[in-house]
Amino acid sequence: MLSTLLFCVFIFLLYKFFRNNKIKLGTFIKRGVRVFRSKFGVYIYDGKQGSGKTASAMGFIFENMSSDRPVYANMTSIKGIDYTYFNGLEGLLDLERANVSHCIIFYDEIFSLLDKQTKINKDVLSFLSQMRKRDIIFITTCQEWLELPMTLRRYCRYQIKCRIVNPPLFSSLLFKQFNDAEQMKYDKEENEYIAPLITNTISKLNYYLLNSYDTFETIDPNNYVKPININDYRKQNNIPIEDYFVS
Repeated sequence: MLSTLLFCVFIFLLYKFFRNNKIKLGTFIKRGVRVFRSKFGVYIYDGKQGSGKTASAMGFIFENMSSDRPVYANMTSIKGIDYTYFNGLEGLLDLERANVSHCIIFYDEIFSLLDKQTKINKDVLSFLSQMRKRDIIFITTCQEWLELPMTLRRYCRYQIKCRIVNPPLFSSLLFKQFNDAEQMKYDKEENEYIAPLITNTISKLNYYLLNSYDTFETIDPNNYVKPININDYRKQNNIPIEDYFVS
């Protein structure tokens, strides 16, 4: 009796599957290909002030940069790497016009340029839509994910929520919650679009990360700086050149 019932359920599910899905059998006799997705796309680290979002972004940059994947950033204080500095919306668009590719772009504090009501520049949207074709990892930070324009959130691949916990008699721990922004769905209770959870990570907050940049550096979104090698910029502006960080 039970086996008959299970068989009927199986047939019913099979019927529903083939009713809603059409399998093109002809494609299975031709040569196929396996598609792999690289790390391209927009990564947004969010959290309150002092939550470790910039340190997390630095860790990701150090792990993924290479001699053939240059780094562009709107911070002047990053130590230990050779990178190209830029600032402001026009500085970002300069990179788009220069057709940069296979690189990492770090724009700290993008919320200083955008809020929920901001209408995003068409050129910026065009640039963000080319992350896969150009093989660009675009990293940014914000304090409030839900305050970012929905248009920008739709272009995001991962939302990484950060927080620091200080257990007694131990180094600080960095908690990161990775959410799939490409699969955002409307939540009636939250009255917002929510990105589903992928995974959580817990790590010790390493000293070298906090020492790899000036945590008190302020970003002026209105100060346009065209892309320039960071050491050349520091020389022109009498900023001490520090080519090291503590490991």
